[in-house]
This record gives sequence, structure tokens and C-alpha cells, in this order.
Amino acid sequence: MPELSPVTERSTADAFRAANLRQRVVTAVIIGVAFLALVLLSSPIWFAILSGAVFLIAAWEWSDLAGLTNRVAQMLYLVAFIAITSYVIALVPAALSIMLKKWLHLSVVFWLVALALVAAYPASTRFLSNPSANVLVGLILIFPTWLALFYLKQQQLRGGLILLVVAMIAIADMGAYFAGVRFGKHKLAPSVSPGKSWEGVAGGMLFNVLFVAGLSYYFAWTTAQGIKLALVAIAVTAASIVGDLFESMIKRQRGVKDSGTILPGHGGILDRIDGWMAAVPVFTLLYMFGCTGLP
Repeated sequence: MPELSPVTERSTADAFRAANLRQRVVTAVIIGVAFLALVLLSSPIWFAILSGAVFLIAAWEWSDLAGLTNRVAQMLYLVAFIAITSYVIALVPAALSIMLKKWLHLSVVFWLVALALVAAYPASTRFLSNPSANVLVGLILIFPTWLALFYLKQQQLRGGLILLVVAMIAIADMGAYFAGVRFGKHKLAPSVSPGKSWEGVAGGMLFNVLFVAGLSYYFAWTTAQGIKLALVAIAVTAASIVGDLFESMIKRQRGVKDSGTILPGHGGILDRIDGWMAAVPVFTLLYMFGCTGLP
């Protein structure tokens, strides 16, 4: 077989990158439109059911990352997830907020532990090798995120709170990327995700503070409201980065690039919501305690 010339190799590589970029863009547009339709047009119950189906896929992906190789065990895990979410929907609105606060407190405590595991990696790998423990971790990751989104949808039927926290997560990601590429010199967690830097963290926080400043100006919020929400945005940025790093650590431990293949060009559901799993519970808990400055 004749060898390709350097020019041909570069052309092939450029064509592959262009095709992959187109695939990513098309998938991102479809995801964005479907998500907006779900948030803006669905009732709280239908939002819970349809978003629950998405999180069910995430639970399946997590069962694989957790080390469950037995399909029966994976199916039982999904059945348990369905049973728990169905029970929550049946509770609405009686005891949702009470249950939610307990799960959110558990989630925040877990993410503090996760931060320590990320900081200690690879020494912390001994805590990540037990499939049974990892399965429970998956429940703490996925269930509070879905529960918190369900609660936020109930608080604002038009989905404003959900769109706000998702926008903060996306802006944190963009700010971290651009600041990291332009100024990144000091690695954040090189053993887990070599591309992330402390400058990227600062960029994500700065972008979100500017985002909140723009919202404050547009909606004529008071200075106190703007400052409160800016602090919440900083917390959301930090949480989303921890969520991203934790999933990267788990994937590195398992030796995989993506959590799944359901989203062409993007990997799995978990690859898209890794930051959400930490940031949404943090935002929701702060909202419930009146720390956002929002009604």
C-alpha cells in the first residue's frame, strides 16, 4: 500500500476535523432546541417524566463507569432509579421540598469529598475501585440533579430558573476555555485533566460575573441583588468545574474517553451534564435559602 504524502495526510486530517466539527454543531443545535422546548413548553410533571428519561440514560452510562459488567445488575440499577423517581413524582407537591433539602445537603457534602478525591488523584484511586460503592455514588450524582431541576421548574413554570443556572454553567465553560487557551499557565489538576488551568477557573468566574452584571442592568435589579447573584454565579462556576473534573477522573480510572456514544460528536449524556451534577444542586440549595437575590 503506497504511503500518503504529508500534504495528503494533512488534508485527510483537516477533512476529518471539519466533519467532526459539523457533527458536533448539528448535535449541539438539536440538543439545544430539544432542551429549550422541554423547559419552556412542558408542564412540571411532563418535564419530570421526560427529563427523567434522559437521566435514566445517564444512570445506565454511570453503571458502566461504576464497573458493573453484569447486564442484570445494570437493569436492576435502572429499575431502582425508575422506582425512586416515580415515587418523587407521586409526592408532588406534598413533600418534595423536604426531600429535596435532604438530598441537596447530601449532594453538597459529597462534592466536597469529590474535590478531595480529585486533589489527591492518583493516590485516591483505591476509593474508586469498588463497584458497589460507585453505584451508590451514581445515585448521589444523578438523582439530586434531576430532583433539583424538577423543583426549579415548579418554582417558575416558564423555566427561568433552569435557564439561568444552565446559562451560568455554559458561560463558566466558555470563559474557562477562552481564558485557559489565552492565559493558561498554571495547571489546575494535571493528573486528572491536563488542559484545565487556574487561569481558566478565573476566566469562567469573570465571565459569569459579567453575565450577572448584564442581567442586573437589564432587569434593573438592586446592587444587593446583583452582588448576591454574582456570588452564586461564582459558586456555580466552581461547582461545575469540580463536577467536570470528577467525571474526568472516573473516566481516566476506567480508561475510557467518553461515558457513552448516544450523542454524535459529544459522547454520552454524562459527558454533557458532568458540570450540572454539582452546579445545579448548589444553585438550588442557595436559591432555597434565599441567597440568590431572586424572588
